[in-house]
Order: sequence, then structure tokens, then C-alpha cells
Amino acid sequence: MSICDKVCAGVPIKKLINRTVSKDNLNEISQFIDANLIWRKYQPRLFLENLMTITKLAEDANMTEDIEPIYNAIGELLILPRENDYFCIYNPSRNCCCRIVTQENSRELKHGTTGLFSWPAAISLVRNLDFLNFRELIEGKIVAELGCGVGLLGLSCLIFCQPKNFIFTDHSHEVLQKVELNLSLNISDCDLRCTRHEFIGDNYEIDCIDFCEHDVAVIDADVLVGSDIVFDPNMVPPLCGYLNSFLISGSDRKCFIACTVRAQETFDLFLDGLSSCKLNTEIVELKDDNSEQDIKLLIISIKSVN
Repeated sequence: MSICDKVCAGVPIKKLINRTVSKDNLNEISQFIDANLIWRKYQPRLFLENLMTITKLAEDANMTEDIEPIYNAIGELLILPRENDYFCIYNPSRNCCCRIVTQENSRELKHGTTGLFSWPAAISLVRNLDFLNFRELIEGKIVAELGCGVGLLGLSCLIFCQPKNFIFTDHSHEVLQKVELNLSLNISDCDLRCTRHEFIGDNYEIDCIDFCEHDVAVIDADVLVGSDIVFDPNMVPPLCGYLNSFLISGSDRKCFIACTVRAQETFDLFLDGLSSCKLNTEIVELKDDNSEQDIKLLIISIKSVN
């Protein structure tokens, strides 16, 4: 991954160049600024911070003659208005240069939680799609997501894994409106589109589902996915019950739940709940160079009968 790709991924510039700059680095960044408009649209504040850090390092190294394009870009960014909503750029696949953009917002919705931004487990799972061979697991299948948030995981699955159909679900109508916006954004923006974006067509649905409600209907799908939906101990029993009902309602079904382990007690409670339902659980450590958090993927299925 080039330094510019890492800047697009939101990696702090200080981590990329170790407090020093080279002429090659500056030339590469300058060419990137001239050629690429995506960062101007979607992450102006992040890139302003990174570019100002670059100029400081270049000035300290007496290399100011090499950074005129960077100065010009900073001038453009400084006059932009601040917005409550912000954009994030993701590159889910190491084997493809396609990027996904999501509009997000850190405002809380209720109960101190929000579905308006991408949580760490979703980001880590997306970055591990290649490692997990996720396309082989869901290609041609009907996939549903619990607590889809702004739609990062679903967009990534649609673009890179080619499911037959993907069903975005969340309990919040406001969150689902953000999903609709992000789907439209990635379908229509010609600066983002590559051949893989053409895999998004009429192969998705958006549905309001709260798995904590009593007698909620079990969704009809082959695979169920979710990320960072295990954070409140009160939600663990209904979640385990819903997963169990989903798995026993069809053959060869699987659930993939990515969890950021913030409170070990809550994570253990989830594992105990799955065990009580007599479900088989395989735990995979998700590796992410951009995150220091403990993130695990649980692959959940019905225990085979010997």
C-alpha cells in the first residue's frame, strides 16, 4: 500500500513517515493531490490535519520548495465550512483499489449508543474480508445483517463478495435512512466507481428489525452477520435467542458476529448464552494494523449430531 493509499485510509501521517520526509514522499503526495478528487469531497478535515503535518516536517527539513501543491491544497481546505456529518473512506480489499465512502455522524441516538458511525469491529471485519475468504462463504447466498449501522459491512459484502441478496436491518429508521444515502452515494459517484461497484443493483433490501422485541419474525436468509452488537448485557439474552431461532429455521445456516471485547464479562455472557442454546462457536482473532483493540469474529452454527 502506497503512502497515499494509507492517507486515504485515514492513517495518521506521523505513523507513515516517522517524523521525517523524503523528496520521493513529497513528490508522491503532490502527484496524488493533483490527480485525485476523492479526498477533497469526503475527508477534507482529516486531510487538512495530515497535510499540515507534512508541511511542518518538510519545513523542518528545509524542503519547502517541494511542497507548493500541498500549500495550495491546505489553502483550499481552510475555507471549507464545518459540517456535523463527515465522510469516511475505506478500502476493504488488499487486492483491489476500489474504495467505499460512508457519510457518518458521531451524534448519540439513544441509550448512549449510535448507529450513525462505523464501529471498530465492522471496520476490522471489512479489512479482513480477503483473509477470511469471505466471498467464498457468502457468494450467491442471501445475507442479512443485524444492526447494520451506516452500511459499511453490507456495502463491502455487496461490492466484494457478490451475495445473491443482502438485507440491511436496524432498529432505527434514522440509521436506515443513512444506509439508503450511502448506497446511493457509492452507486452514483463516478469518482468512486470501478467495475466492482456494478455489483450493487437491485440485490439488496432495507428492513427495520429490532431483535430485542418479543415475537420478532426470524429473517429468511442463508447467512446472518453483525458487528459490535454485543455491548449491553441486557441485549445478550434476546440476541442469543434470535441467533438460535435463525439457525434452527433452516439447514446449513451460519452466523458471523464480530465483537470488540470492551468488557470481558459481557463477552463471556454472550459465549455462555450461545453455549446454553447448544450452539457451536468458533472464535477467530481479527488482525488489524490500524487498531489496537481486541476484536474477535464468532462463527456460530448448530452443533452437529454424532
